[in-house]
Formats: sequence, structure tokens, C-alpha cells
Amino acid sequence: MGACLGPAAGRGAASGEEHEEKRPTMKRTLARILPGAAAAALLGLGGCAMLLPGYELRQQQAIDADYMNAVCGMLFQYPEVADLAARIPPSANLASLAQLSDKTRPDARQKAAIGALDKKWAECDLLQADYVRRYDPVVYPEFAASLQQSREALAALWAGQASYGEFNARRAAIHADYLNRAAVARQNSAMVQAQQQQARAAEMAAIAARYKTVRCRTTEERRDRDRDRKKDRRSEEVVCRSY
Repeated sequence: MGACLGPAAGRGAASGEEHEEKRPTMKRTLARILPGAAAAALLGLGGCAMLLPGYELRQQQAIDADYMNAVCGMLFQYPEVADLAARIPPSANLASLAQLSDKTRPDARQKAAIGALDKKWAECDLLQADYVRRYDPVVYPEFAASLQQSREALAALWAGQASYGEFNARRAAIHADYLNRAAVARQNSAMVQAQQQQARAAEMAAIAARYKTVRCRTTEERRDRDRDRKKDRRSEEVVCRSY
């Protein structure tokens, strides 16, 4: 995932009304860069992205990623949260030394800005969670857990229980832990899939072996019947000649 996709790098979807205002821009963009039929097909997919074949799925994923990153990348550009831009990095893994060592705690004005940031992050969280659920579902539980941990860290900052530096360090640690757990989840999923494929291959081999055995047995029985018929015909001929 891109820089905006890490836990608390920017946290869910813009509200329904806000998204409806932004999505027409995305539609116009698609109409410009894609042939008419392709743009119409992609825009009509909605939540059915997982049903798309490879090429169309990759295109839809790229479109969703661009839209999500555009929304999440604007978090600190809103006037109500602009005061926090120097203290909180836009992405969890991009904190500077100054931001990590900041021992100050939010004052009343900054607490109001943190409350506004929490709402914007919640909008981004929804977008990111939906993206992960559709395109990387194996790590969705880990991603959802990291979002909750990040919001708890932000709550501690808002309550004055943590400094900006402690929050930034905690957020970076949550992001790193998520990446590790996601890698393990993907590895375990790959192992399970490999085992399932081996089991299916063994099952198909067993079925093929049984079919071959039955076919061979059937062929042998047919040969025996043919031999018996020939013997019966020869016996009848002998009897007929004796008369």
C-alpha cells in the first residue's frame, strides 16, 4: 500500500455526501482517459470488483487506490486541522526526529483540531478498510485492529495523556507491527492454499487411478466375455457338424 495506506497514515471514507461530490470528478477523469464503454463498465462495478477478471480488476484497483489516496492525502489541508500539520506527519512512517521528540501536549485549540482530525481520519479509515477488504482480504483483520489501536493512541493525545512525540512514536510502532502481522498472514494464507492445491491434486490422482483400475478391469472382463462367446460358438459348430 502507498504512503497514505498505513494504519493511521490517514484513517476512512469521506461521508456519503462528501464522496458524492468528489466521485463525479473521478467519473469525468475516467471518461477522459478511458474509452466510453470501458469507463461506463468500470464506473458501474461498485462493490463487485472481486468478480472482475485480471486486467479489469487491476484497472479498478488502480482507480480505487487513486481516489482513496487523493481523499486521504488531503487530511491536513483542511483549515480546521492545519495547525497539526507540523506536529503530526501525514503518514505513520514519515515522522521526523523533531516530531518524534516533541514533548508538548495539545492545548485547548489543538484539542479541537485533533477532534476535527479524528473525523477526517475516520472517513479515510473507511476507504482504506474497504480497499483492503476487497483487494487484500487476507490482512483485513490485522488492518482493522491497527486502525482501532491508532484511534486509541489519538484519544490519548487528545486527552493529554501522551505528548505529540509519544503519539507519533506509538503510531509508527502500530504501523510497523501491522506490516509484520500482514506479512505473516499472507505467508500463512499462501501455505494453506498450497496445501489445499496439493490435497486437490492428490484427490484427482486417486480418482484417476480408480478410473484407470475400473477401466482396465472392464476391458479384461470384456475380453473374457468375448473369449467365452467364441468358445460357445465353436461348441455349437461342433455339435452341428456331429449331426
